[in-house]
Amino acid sequence: IKQKDNEKGKAILTDALTKDVADKPSLYIALGYAFSIDKKFNEAIEQYQKLLKEKPDNAKGHFFLGAAYERNGQRIEAIKAFRRTIEIDPKNAEAYNYLGYMFAEKSENLEEAVELIKKALTIDPGNGAYIDSLGWAYFKKGMTDEALKELGKAASIINDDPTITDHLGDVYYKKGMTDKAIGEWKKSLSLDNAQKEVEEKIKKAEKNEAINGN
Repeated sequence: IKQKDNEKGKAILTDALTKDVADKPSLYIALGYAFSIDKKFNEAIEQYQKLLKEKPDNAKGHFFLGAAYERNGQRIEAIKAFRRTIEIDPKNAEAYNYLGYMFAEKSENLEEAVELIKKALTIDPGNGAYIDSLGWAYFKKGMTDEALKELGKAASIINDDPTITDHLGDVYYKKGMTDKAIGEWKKSLSLDNAQKEVEEKIKKAEKNEAINGN
């Protein structure tokens, strides 16, 4: 799988699951992950469900199931899976962050989103991705100064992430700092040139700048 030969990897894992092995949960998770790489989320979900049928309290199984549900557009099921993960494993920082970020992205349950992400950061304080999530949740709450502080911190930890730089651009634009916003969006686009929304934001901002300049 790491060598990009997913089909061979899936064949080996599928064969291994027919045998009497001690650590089947890790095999189900690996096979589900392989299906997720191929964006075959229904098949990934099926593997995680098989795992949870055998091991209902496997926190990793619930977490990966939640991620597959979310990527498959099954939001309600994803939320349930992440809540179950946290219930089983209260120190699962990834689950707190994933759920909090999901809420922030949709501007839903923003108070809870902030609390969930803060819990993730209590467990893993220096995680740049979680700091980005907190900044994004603050932005969605209209707390632009707090958002800028956290997103700047995230960018200093992870300086090559297109999502973090995109978020920074949004905050700068909201604060009326258009030049800085365009700079961050262009950096984001240089890191991932398949972002149509970021392209549109740059065009819109540059057009507004030209109009204001005239």
